Amino acid sequence: MSNASGEVALQLAGSFGCEVVGIHGFNSVMHEGAFRVMEPTLPQEYQQEEILKHQRAVHATLIKVGMEKISLSYLRPLEEDFKKAGVPFRPKVLEGKNFLAINEMIQQEDDGLVVMGAGGFNALERGFVGSVCMRVLRGNDRDI
Repeated sequence: MSNASGEVALQLAGSFGCEVVGIHGFNSVMHEGAFRVMEPTLPQEYQQEEILKHQRAVHATLIKVGMEKISLSYLRPLEEDFKKAGVPFRPKVLEGKNFLAINEMIQQEDDGLVVMGAGGFNALERGFVGSVCMRVLRGNDRDI
């Protein structure tokens, strides 16, 4: 959530007495490839397929847990702002591509209104809507 959209969500929720669910999506699967690239450099005793399978599973778990914690840390400043204002806020993290995670959360929560920033990391100029925002807009029948 951008700073501006966070402020708007806080104002709206405060005015209407609503709870806000802050969402962050993360994609831990994309990091699996990095481990596979490193596999040939592991010592010989780790080159057996059964051991590699175990190491892949351990690596996947560590990455997922780490990314969940990082995602929650992104939501913490918002949570603190909402708490100070006395507005209920619930952080939620979901695994998956960002727009898919947002769309999944919208369906799970049965939200009436979604507030999100219009541009992301790749925003070049004002006036352009980012790809995540566009994909969420196209994938929902909710007010966004």
